[in-house]
Amino acid sequence: LFLLFLFFLVFLPVYYLDFLLDYSKGTLWWVNDWLWKEADGNFVVKRKGHPGLSLARRRLKSIYDVVPMLIGTTKNGGRSVTVENITEPVKGSTRRTHFSVVRPYPLRFGEFGKKSGIYGNDYKPRISDSEMALLNVMLEMEVRS
Repeated sequence: LFLLFLFFLVFLPVYYLDFLLDYSKGTLWWVNDWLWKEADGNFVVKRKGHPGLSLARRRLKSIYDVVPMLIGTTKNGGRSVTVENITEPVKGSTRRTHFSVVRPYPLRFGEFGKKSGIYGNDYKPRISDSEMALLNVMLEMEVRS
């Protein structure tokens, strides 16, 4: 009975999160700024959160694993992938968010699914095929440099 309890306590939360959450490469998230600050001590907390773009390529094994993620801003910072309309656009306009490929941040999987942590972007849950192609090119360029 104790082993069964231990199984549910340790393995079920990971299975549950992995089954319910698609955190694969190209998914879009909203990340609390305090988590960005935790991942990068130089990050300046200015508001509640910033968008994140997942770079995960493998299934995670525990809630202690990390998901590499790019932070999104409205400023184009050089080598970046531009994603359009991650939030509802204002009439007739296009909202662009830039995700710098220079440095992905490791964010804890255990924070996924929490409104105070990392939660899905309901308006646009995943980047488009053309945005994914650009992301792949930019990542390959980053590896070569």
